[in-house]
Amino acid sequence: MSLRVAIALFCAALGALTTSVTVCPLSVHGPLAPSWAPWICGENVWRQWVLVGVSLFLVTLFLTGERFRPFRRHAAAALLAFIGLYMLRDLNVLKTWWAVLPIAMLVAAAGLLANLRWARYLAYVLALLFAVYWGVWTWLSLRTAGYLR
Repeated sequence: MSLRVAIALFCAALGALTTSVTVCPLSVHGPLAPSWAPWICGENVWRQWVLVGVSLFLVTLFLTGERFRPFRRHAAAALLAFIGLYMLRDLNVLKTWWAVLPIAMLVAAAGLLANLRWARYLAYVLALLFAVYWGVWTWLSLRTAGYLR
């Protein structure tokens, strides 16, 4: 198994787990639950795993492929900007010291687009910090949803 496939499997599994523990509890028990929520939640959560898992696997394989190599810097900048803006939107939920992370992501995105050398290393550090943030958030979501008792 190649490193690309291993990375794609990891992204698919973690993404499917994250969506199942965050989307389902919010959508089924929320006041604005969409009509399609029972179709992918509860006993039908396997549908969500298949849809999200397969989609993330294929997207990750495409993004790590040789054909996408010239666009990786732009894709990384777009992803950093998207996540930074999304985290800025949720700033009232985040702890105050986490406010540095979305601002640094936006700075790194601008630096990557400008092809600055330091932006690459900042993106590596931010990816590591974001992985820690995502792991803690997933663990807290699992605990809140009652999976970890």
